[in-house]
Amino acid sequence: MDKHVAFVGAGAMGSYVGGRMAGAGIDVTLIDPWGEHIDTIKRQGLVLSGTQGSATVRVNALHVHEVQGLVRRPVDVAFIAVKSYDTEWATLLIKQYLSTVGYAVSTDRGVTWQNLGIILEAPPHSEACASSNRYVIGGVGDVSVMVDREWKDVYLYYSNYGRDPDAQGVLVARFPWADRDAPRGRVTVWQDGVWLSPTVRPLTGTDEVPIEWDYPSGTPIVRTTSPWHDGQTAANAFWGPSLHWNTSLQQYVMLLNRTRDESFTNEGIYISFAPTLDDPRAWSTPKKILSGGGWYPQVAGLEPGSGTDREMGGRGRFLVTGRSTRFIEFR
Repeated sequence: MDKHVAFVGAGAMGSYVGGRMAGAGIDVTLIDPWGEHIDTIKRQGLVLSGTQGSATVRVNALHVHEVQGLVRRPVDVAFIAVKSYDTEWATLLIKQYLSTVGYAVSTDRGVTWQNLGIILEAPPHSEACASSNRYVIGGVGDVSVMVDREWKDVYLYYSNYGRDPDAQGVLVARFPWADRDAPRGRVTVWQDGVWLSPTVRPLTGTDEVPIEWDYPSGTPIVRTTSPWHDGQTAANAFWGPSLHWNTSLQQYVMLLNRTRDESFTNEGIYISFAPTLDDPRAWSTPKKILSGGGWYPQVAGLEPGSGTDREMGGRGRFLVTGRSTRFIEFR
């Protein structure tokens, strides 16, 4: 899992689980208010012992007052590993550093990048602090970006993991191609047939505080029938979209994951088709093409000079979690 994982609470549970994950090569940050403990981890590493043997691992550790540094390296997955009476403040501490959707541009073919800031976030107060989900308590992510054939708009298909069941699943946002160099505040979210604009966040836009934006909730392409965060183990939701234009079909193609539980156990990989991007209702009902399978399915075209993960013809590589052992054909 190529994600940044944070543990708020570096006691016995947070230190052991976080330490084992760090020892397995996962990017982990431990956060705790006990200053001496954090200082010791920084100096000496984390000493672990148990049924898996003993080990000393190096892991990033932060005092509570150092957490603001996470704005430079946001968190993808946060575990709350504190006593129940500390859950509220711990959740409030870390939620603002969970991943949002940012935007960067390059003018030298990817050698250097300019950060243009956050362009899309989950609606305010949409996190599910009491969720039993192993990976997320809210937020948006898994973005697949596609420019329409007319080069008019840039579309963002993304997963929403917020508390509201009616907004969970794959959502759609867009901004004008003409605003590609300054997209902040220009991204609109599709909700029940209407593209809704963000609103200026209260208490921002002054000389001391730059403008920040609050984004509306969207309507999923396929509604979940067993939502995240409802206290049940089972879940039934699509997530992780990947789009490309298929020159053989002359249609857009979207691959999706479908989970069967809160642990993201994959029920299958699905496919959907649409002739256009400007009406999310045009997508066909997703059809299963593979039972089980890994996360993040996508394609890579084989056509010299044009085949990419955004355009392919009748035959290309089929990738899951960044690896390919299969081809995929469209007829």
